[in-house]
Amino acid sequence: MDKVRAIDLSSNNFNGEIPPTLGSCEEVELINLSRNAIRGTVPGTLGSLVNLKVLDLSSNLLSGDIPSSLQKCDSLIQLNISFNNFSGPIPTGGIFDILTVDSFEGNPLLCGRLTGIPTCHSKKNTTLHSGKYLLSLVSVISTLAFVITICCVVGYQNIRRRSIFRRKEGLSSKSDPELRSKYPRITYRELVEATNGFEPSKLIGSGGYGRVYKGVFGDGSAVAKWKLCEEFHKRMPDLEIDSA
Repeated sequence: MDKVRAIDLSSNNFNGEIPPTLGSCEEVELINLSRNAIRGTVPGTLGSLVNLKVLDLSSNLLSGDIPSSLQKCDSLIQLNISFNNFSGPIPTGGIFDILTVDSFEGNPLLCGRLTGIPTCHSKKNTTLHSGKYLLSLVSVISTLAFVITICCVVGYQNIRRRSIFRRKEGLSSKSDPELRSKYPRITYRELVEATNGFEPSKLIGSGGYGRVYKGVFGDGSAVAKWKLCEEFHKRMPDLEIDSA
């Protein structure tokens, strides 16, 4: 097939892949494989066809990158690869500098400088954006972790304070009845009755601060010794005295 000038196999039901040996057709000027079911990638050997003027691969199932070797075909004046599954950047230079968007439509994964084609983003920029996003995400997570930690610490301190307060309150409420039962308050009137009006026979001792009497209360359940300042209690008859 090295002398073939035109290969037109369009509008058939051909499938499979384009054979790399097609690049050995040195005299070919036209290749039309459009409107078939050809899959796979375009072999880079097509860029070695120095006499190729028309290459139509439209309406197939071709995928992968557009071979940059086609830019070396100085004789190529018409290229149509529309409605395939090509991806990646559109090459520059040669035939690619004069093509319009019509030659590439129907390939949503292509990118390039042509109007109507998405702009390509370099891996460096993508990595940079990913890094910034990751740093922002780490910053947000760190801030949330710090706020949650502070809330936990404050909440724990509040719970601890309440627990201590309730414990003290409970001990206080328990200690009051215990103190009252252990050290009951005795009125001066009860002392008078217990000692028969501070009868001298009840006196068991005296000192600079008062006299000590032996007394028995009316219920007969207890006998106690009391230290009291008689003159002081005469002046304040309603005074209550803690037993000791």
